[in-house]
Amino acid sequence: MATIETTSKKIEQLILSVREATNRTRTVFLFVNLSALVILIALFNTTWSWQRHINFKERPYTSYVKQVGLDSGKNESDNELRKHYADIYFERQYFTIPLLGIRISESDLTIFSPTAFLIFTTWFFFALRRENHLVSNVKTDFDKLTKKIKGDMDGTTENKDDWKILIHNLYAGCVQNFVLTTPTNNDYKKAGDRFGKNMIARPILSFLNWLPVLILLLLLYDDISEYCNKNYMKIHGSELIILDSILFLMTLLIIYQISLITILNRNTRNILKQMADEMKTGEYNYEL
Repeated sequence: MATIETTSKKIEQLILSVREATNRTRTVFLFVNLSALVILIALFNTTWSWQRHINFKERPYTSYVKQVGLDSGKNESDNELRKHYADIYFERQYFTIPLLGIRISESDLTIFSPTAFLIFTTWFFFALRRENHLVSNVKTDFDKLTKKIKGDMDGTTENKDDWKILIHNLYAGCVQNFVLTTPTNNDYKKAGDRFGKNMIARPILSFLNWLPVLILLLLLYDDISEYCNKNYMKIHGSELIILDSILFLMTLLIIYQISLITILNRNTRNILKQMADEMKTGEYNYEL
C-alpha cells in the first residue's frame, strides 16, 4: 500500500514534469507566432504597403508643377524623392530573420515559409502530445487519490485530511503550470465569486493557432495574382506553378498538423476540467 510519503514524492516529480512540458509547449508556440509575424510583415511590406504605390506613381504636387509651369527644379526634387522611396522599397525585398541572422529574398518565402511552419508545427504537436500524456497520468493519480479519500481503495479512510492535502497539491501544482489552457472559462474573480469571462482572449488564441495557415494562403494568393501577368508567366510560369504546387501541398499538411494540435489541446483542457469539477465538490470546495 502506498504511503503518504511515497505518494508525495511521486506527485512532486509529476508536477515537475508537467512544468517542463508546459514551458516547452509555450516556447514552441512562441516560435510559431514569431515566425508568422516576421513573414506577415515581409509580405505586407512587399505586397500591400501603401508606400509601394507611392513609389511608382506620380506624386500629387508633380502634376501641379506641370500645370502652373513652375520651376522644374521641384520636379527634379520630386524625382529624387521618388527614387529614394523606390530604393527603400527594393531594399524591403530582402529581410533578415531574427536570431538566425539569415538574409533571404521575399520571393523565397513561397518555399521557406511552409518549410519553417511544417517544422515548427511538428515540434508543437509533439510538445502538446507529451503535455497531454503527462496530464493523463496526473488524472490517473488524481482518480486514485479521490477513491482513497472516499474509502473505495484499501478499505480505509485513515489520514483523510493528509490525503486531501496531497490531492490539492497535485491539482493546484498541475493547473498552475498552464497559462494558455485553462479548465474553466471564468476569468475574473472578486471576493471569491465569479463575475465574468473574457470574450476576446480565447478566440484570439484559437486564431493564433491557425495563423500559419492564413499566412500561407496569403502567399498563395499573392503568387496566383501573378498568373494574370502574361509577360511574367512567359518567363517564370513553369517555376511559379511548381513552387505554388509545393506550397499548396505543404499547406494541406500544416492544416492537418494544426487540426491534430487543436484536438490534443481540447483533450488536455477536458482532462483539466474533469479534475476541476471534482475539486469544486463539497468534499474539497476548491476552485482554481
